[in-house]
Amino acid sequence: LIGQGYTFVTISRGCAWACVYCRATVQNERKPRFRLVSIVLEEIRQHRLKNIAFHADTATMNRKWIMEFCERVVKEIPWRVRIVTNSRVDTVDPEMLHAMKQAGFWMICYGIEAGDDRVLAMNKKEATVAQSRQAVRWTKQAGLKVWTYMMLGMYGDTKETMDATIRLACELDGDICNFAIAAPYPGTEWG
Repeated sequence: LIGQGYTFVTISRGCAWACVYCRATVQNERKPRFRLVSIVLEEIRQHRLKNIAFHADTATMNRKWIMEFCERVVKEIPWRVRIVTNSRVDTVDPEMLHAMKQAGFWMICYGIEAGDDRVLAMNKKEATVAQSRQAVRWTKQAGLKVWTYMMLGMYGDTKETMDATIRLACELDGDICNFAIAAPYPGTEWG
């Protein structure tokens, strides 16, 4: 999308997980809601969208939705779209990633957060370092770019665990890596 215009398309709101630092559970009470695939496709057709950023906490949490979208965009949109979206490492598989590539997805953004399983568990991430490695490997094998989100200073972090997070980011070798300083949002469990 660099050097090109793009449009955010909201496909869902909410997240089913309860990470202690995240505002999504405060805003949406852990009640994810997806828009109908047909309505999203109509927006793409009506506005002739080509470069799209899906606005969703975790687009791939609803496997049925994402697979239907991929199948239909290939059949129903007569031009090539380019889509980037957020995801979780524990919600993807090779079949899904291949379908996403065929439908025009070019980058998946993963909230990896930490390189230490103990810190991930303390923050109720419900994903592991091994799952991060696997998801990134599958994503690259599918021919998609990878954007990793990492956090330093999470609940329970130490110098050693933050070093592990930095090492994991280097090991994963994403196309883009974003580091953030963890900050509790008001209303969250950590806040």
